[in-house]
Amino acid sequence: MKCVCFPGRSRCALATLLLLLVFTAGGYAQFTTPHLLNIPGDVTNTLGDTTIINHGLVGVGNISASALDGFGDTFGSISGLQITGWTNNGDGSYSGIFNILPDRGYNQGSFSSDYATRINQIGFTFTPYGGTTNIGGTTVAEQLAALNQVVFTTPISGVKLTYSDPITLTTSFTTGIDPGTNQATLLGQTLPYVRSYTGLRSPSSSSSSTYTINKLTIDSEALVLKPDGSGYFGDEYGPNIYCFDSARKIVGVIVPPPAFQPHSPVNVLNFNADNTPANGRRNNQGFEGVALSPDGVRLFALLQSSTVQDADSNSENRRQTRLLIYDVSSNATPASPIAEYALTLPTYRTSGNGNSVNSTCAQSEIVALDYHRLLVLSRDGNGLGNSSPNPNVFKSILLVDIDAGTPTNFVGDNSRNAEAGKITSSAGVLDPAITPLSWVEAINLLNTNQLAKFNIQYDNGTSQVTKLTMGEKWEGAALVPANDTNYPNDFFLFVGNDNDFMTSGGHIHGPDGSIVNYNGFSGYSASRIPAPVNSANNENDSRILVFRLTISTVLRLKIAAYPGAQAAITMSGGTIGQAYSILSTTNIGDPLLSWAPEVSVTQSVPGIIWVDTNSAIFSGQKFYNATGP
Repeated sequence: MKCVCFPGRSRCALATLLLLLVFTAGGYAQFTTPHLLNIPGDVTNTLGDTTIINHGLVGVGNISASALDGFGDTFGSISGLQITGWTNNGDGSYSGIFNILPDRGYNQGSFSSDYATRINQIGFTFTPYGGTTNIGGTTVAEQLAALNQVVFTTPISGVKLTYSDPITLTTSFTTGIDPGTNQATLLGQTLPYVRSYTGLRSPSSSSSSTYTINKLTIDSEALVLKPDGSGYFGDEYGPNIYCFDSARKIVGVIVPPPAFQPHSPVNVLNFNADNTPANGRRNNQGFEGVALSPDGVRLFALLQSSTVQDADSNSENRRQTRLLIYDVSSNATPASPIAEYALTLPTYRTSGNGNSVNSTCAQSEIVALDYHRLLVLSRDGNGLGNSSPNPNVFKSILLVDIDAGTPTNFVGDNSRNAEAGKITSSAGVLDPAITPLSWVEAINLLNTNQLAKFNIQYDNGTSQVTKLTMGEKWEGAALVPANDTNYPNDFFLFVGNDNDFMTSGGHIHGPDGSIVNYNGFSGYSASRIPAPVNSANNENDSRILVFRLTISTVLRLKIAAYPGAQAAITMSGGTIGQAYSILSTTNIGDPLLSWAPEVSVTQSVPGIIWVDTNSAIFSGQKFYNATGP
């Protein structure tokens, strides 16, 4: 290891290359004890042509779990996160708007809230902290007050998504109530629908009643926002991908292949989330990850963990999940994906006691860097918010690259995509005919040195939790450029938690449409309930962690030729999302080839690109070859 000083940065970074957490075909990662780091500086990892330097945690923001959104419901659950209006203020700070997608609302036992899908918004400023010392504070209240690198500048507002309901013939809001066996034909597809609900009016009610609902039901996850305000979000029930317009009206849906859809009994769609289906997505394990490539062409959807048929009742065997890729360049809701890959998730021991693994680090969010690289948030279920006294074991963000290695695209294999179609040879064991995607750990959220600098307490499973204890569920992520001319490849990654609306003073819309009260910590042991701070309530706050990253890539060219067409060149590296156009063509060989061999860039400066072959390439508005313009 060596110490490297970066001009303009406030600390001397410790460059550390981690080689042990690279996953390729032939095995899977197992964590039987807590996977922790205790490193104050940089951590560097490489996969294929991409190197990510994690410069560490540079800020934290906090919203009280008892805060209310613009509709009178308890604010919470960062299940999807996008940032708009991102601006470098020129004084060391940044500003923007958080667009936050919650899930289906607060639920407890026989109570389900009538919680409409919505996008909450809140303005913020962000001032990165690059110091090496603790941000300050002695008491929990003082330490919470020091979490001021992300400051919220506007009240919480938002909009509920709507859709045209063919049953009520109205423009309606959605609900989050479990559909049970109910369904209806909407948007040209069979979708989960709640006609009526029998259950408690509130968590404190003593008897059930039946309520008329008549709404499309969605357990929303994973938000995509386009520049015009339209976008997509994922769903757990379907699992589906819903498309909405700039007025935030749901106008279409992408339904995955039958192998993903829940059936119970066999051949019968059943969208309920209380019981494990006979095949298809697991209950509460739908499309947690949905992302759009920066050019708006590729839509990615990643199942939270394996389908039922690819595993068994042992949680560690849920590790073989599936990634779908859709081309949305000309049709926002294509009927079929263009690619499908297997991703092998890490596994862990829930107690972290060193015994054999017994659970899967399910993925909770994805971010698309371009058409072939993804950041995937993979985590355990331990931490503040979980009633079980288990330690934080694994919470990491993985770099996945479709172009690294030779992963198998099995999108055209009907046997694997039909109902109950498998990608495994036995429970949790990937079929040897399939090569999975490769990944490397890019960010370990459990860096105790950096968490402690920002007053975040590692949950060891035995100590009394506080409002500063590391949370259980991290489910939202958004990547924005640092807009730093000295470091053009630097980015900030914002990561948010799903706090499950957990406060002892909660408010939520009940099934009769009225606001009811709830205690999210009801039934928890005292050691798993954080003491009130700056509030009369016990709270698991919404929290946002911010990391600074350098994402660098060996520039590569792909030269494509199609029968009867000119050659075309696309860049798969350099500035994320940057597009180029070729001004002239050369003979690149057999025109029937779909892709010619890649050429590696050995040097690049603004306006000029040099390569190690004689292949003609381009840059900006000028045409270049290997020796210059």
